Amino acid sequence: MTPPYPLGSSDREHRRLTAQARILRPWTERFLRRGGLRPGMSVLDLGSGIGDVSLLAAEIVGPRGRVLGLDRDPVIAEKARARAAREGLADVVRFEVADLQEFTAPRQFDAVIGRYVPLCQRDPAAALRRFVDCVRPGGIVVFRDFDVTNASPSWPKCPVWDGSYRLLSDVLRVTGATPDIGRRPSRCFMDAGLPHPVVESLTPVASAPGSPLLDGRRTAGTLGPVHYGARARVPRSTGAAPLGLGPQLP
Repeated sequence: MTPPYPLGSSDREHRRLTAQARILRPWTERFLRRGGLRPGMSVLDLGSGIGDVSLLAAEIVGPRGRVLGLDRDPVIAEKARARAAREGLADVVRFEVADLQEFTAPRQFDAVIGRYVPLCQRDPAAALRRFVDCVRPGGIVVFRDFDVTNASPSWPKCPVWDGSYRLLSDVLRVTGATPDIGRRPSRCFMDAGLPHPVVESLTPVASAPGSPLLDGRRTAGTLGPVHYGARARVPRSTGAAPLGLGPQLP
């Protein structure tokens, strides 16, 4: 089974996820669009949680597209369904309860996407490999993750931020997750049988008063975690690329 979600399932955590998604939305939309999401596509969103990435994908693919979000938590999946209904997207996106390591796709999709999914896996490449077969030949795989192993992520020093950052990294390790996966997306994609991905990185910075990164408690200079977006197109030839080949890149 997939390791338990490190931060648990509670109303407070669900509110945190929603607040986090508002901050991340512009960059997530950029990654998805640059990764190749287009109107009319069918999309599988892994680890859909409260539904933000699935709902964003639904907006991009439009009424001619379809999005399926998967999460093993029935409570959060039901909340995601309610959000889809409120936002008028229930005809485009639906949410199913499923463990990612046990799910079998009933069809092939044009795209498989996810945010902070490899991060929460014991073996990110093996988890990703399972879903390569869910993508039609020529389809796309787009994932976004981040690296939480930087020992000093803020400047000027913000002890609360840095301490929380280290605590999150420790929690991820204890629960069997992979907190440094963000720095090695190329290796993960190639070990999953995909071509060498296109990788982008960005670092949100709390550079002005009222920054949502710290809810206004610090106004300048503090860095957020380094985020990485990786995307690749599934080869049109039959059979995945041999595993473990290619240069030993991060």
